[in-house]
Amino acid sequence: MDALHILTDDHQRMRQLVENTRLQDLPPEKRAGFDQLVRNLKDHFTAAENLLYPEVARLHELRPAVTAELEIHDRMKRFVKRLAKNRDDREFSNQLEKLLHRVEALCDREENNLFPQIWHQLPHLQLLQIGMLIQRHRNAVDQEASARDAAGA
Repeated sequence: MDALHILTDDHQRMRQLVENTRLQDLPPEKRAGFDQLVRNLKDHFTAAENLLYPEVARLHELRPAVTAELEIHDRMKRFVKRLAKNRDDREFSNQLEKLLHRVEALCDREENNLFPQIWHQLPHLQLLQIGMLIQRHRNAVDQEASARDAAGA
């Protein structure tokens, strides 16, 4: 699977998590949804920032778009960090809703603006190669987590 399809699949998972989190009424369930969404965002950002965007940034025409997207990722990471420290349930819920909107906007912006530009500029073979790197990285992370879980059991 190519990199853009993998990242678009990430978006679908994140949209589902956003929807599920919104349906939760109790603070512990909202926080659980937040934690799961943050893990998915981290995986998505790692793939995009470390594997896809460096290749895309080599294309002069797309460098400004990649720079802008990286700035958005950084702002979202800072927002998530602040939100994770928030212990007031009402404030957390209000701020969580802002994050959920930002996640939806991120998915829409990447799919409707950045990804089509990448699709037209990068050769499909290169997107497939980057996709393989993303899958290898994620498999390695999963294996490390399984090993840690087995060692702790």
